Amino acid sequence: MKRITLFLSLILLAAMAMHSPGEGRQYEEPLLPGELYFVQVTNVVGGSMVWTNNLTYMWYLDKAVVLYPTAITSTNLAYLVVKHTDVLETKTAVVTNDFGNVQTNYLHGITGTTDTYMTNTIASWTNSAATRAEVVPEDDYVQRGDILRFTFSNTNIFLKLTGRR
Repeated sequence: MKRITLFLSLILLAAMAMHSPGEGRQYEEPLLPGELYFVQVTNVVGGSMVWTNNLTYMWYLDKAVVLYPTAITSTNLAYLVVKHTDVLETKTAVVTNDFGNVQTNYLHGITGTTDTYMTNTIASWTNSAATRAEVVPEDDYVQRGDILRFTFSNTNIFLKLTGRR
């Protein structure tokens, strides 16, 4: 009897583990252009936040909302930092023998990479004596590996981001 009870409890435990959520964000498949991708709320302490995008699909920042604990005046900025990687290669080299015939042909050996970061201001917004301020940034798509950087003149806020496909 104890073995049967133990066996049934293990089956119940395994079934519960399979149905437990493993991630805070909820996604809808298939994702179509213009549909809601995610909503994220972050407590920002210190006046700035840097977030590297590791999401699978390309998306754009639909809305950024700043929530303050008390009515306050604040200036807020959002930047999109795009990483561009150049692959450095050797040039094609053809070696000929004494008779002018091609002896060896070397093609494009990779010697390294160079990263370049480009920063664009995608939103700037100010609120005056309110507990909430929002902005709809330009339609700049955020790709995997891009960086979103936010600065706030207030040092303790909540930032709510809405991303769309």
